[in-house]
Amino acid sequence: MSSSTTSSTDKKIEERLHELEHKEKKWKELNEIMDKHAEKAKTKVVFDVGGKIFATTKDTLLSQPDTFFTAMMRSGRWCPDADGSYFIDRDPTYFGMIINYLRTGRFVFD
Repeated sequence: MSSSTTSSTDKKIEERLHELEHKEKKWKELNEIMDKHAEKAKTKVVFDVGGKIFATTKDTLLSQPDTFFTAMMRSGRWCPDADGSYFIDRDPTYFGMIINYLRTGRFVFD
């Protein structure tokens, strides 16, 4: 093989190696994101508010201190119903906005 052919082959190998390393890094980042989402899914909390179902995570419920939800989650006394949901006997109209506030720290009125 000539020197120029070897150099060209080496360059292609280096480019391919760099490309694979980049893909591996992206793959690891995606796996980390998926692991975080999977971990949050393990802490899923379902509410039945006046007959309407809402779902969120325990992390979201505990995001603001000294709330109804922090008291509920930390007391250990409020148990879910047989279907796994927590029943709240209230009008569900604004419950979604409350959960979104816990997610974002901002009230959004539509």
